[in-house]
Amino acid sequence: CSMPKLKAVLIDDEKGTLESLSFELNDYCPEIEIVSATQDPHDGIFKIRQLNPDVVFLDIEMPGMNGFELLQQLREINFNIIFVTAYDQFAIRAFDFNAVDYVLKPVRKAKLISAVQKVVDKQQPKFDTSSLDALLQNIRIQSHTGLEYIALPTHDGFTMVHINDITYLHA
Repeated sequence: CSMPKLKAVLIDDEKGTLESLSFELNDYCPEIEIVSATQDPHDGIFKIRQLNPDVVFLDIEMPGMNGFELLQQLREINFNIIFVTAYDQFAIRAFDFNAVDYVLKPVRKAKLISAVQKVVDKQQPKFDTSSLDALLQNIRIQSHTGLEYIALPTHDGFTMVHINDITYLHA
């Protein structure tokens, strides 16, 4: 079964960047569906509110309103952000907005694919909570019964791990 495509909104004041980014996403990132591409940050806000995208590819330096100001106009940011910009000095501030990635122009194919993959990975839970609950219960039982190993599910079946080798669990 294939995962549904991730809806993307592209916002960049440079028409050439929008066109090349659209082309590259269509060519290299089949998991992305571009639902809007706009040069106007105000229109970008409207499109985000209207289309509820999964990911926004956002330029930072734009006339009238920069990318950070655009994000501050939104009540909530319930989408992934990938900044696409010619300026690397904004990287630290970008991550204040929980950006998934920061791609420098001109966009390199490998970097774009990597950034999109980070969004895809965030959409797919690695471990559902019922599995985590079962694992925690298994550890509790084994620690009380004196058993020393626990079976952890992997892609190939199970791996036996010594309980003392488990420092923490993360889901």
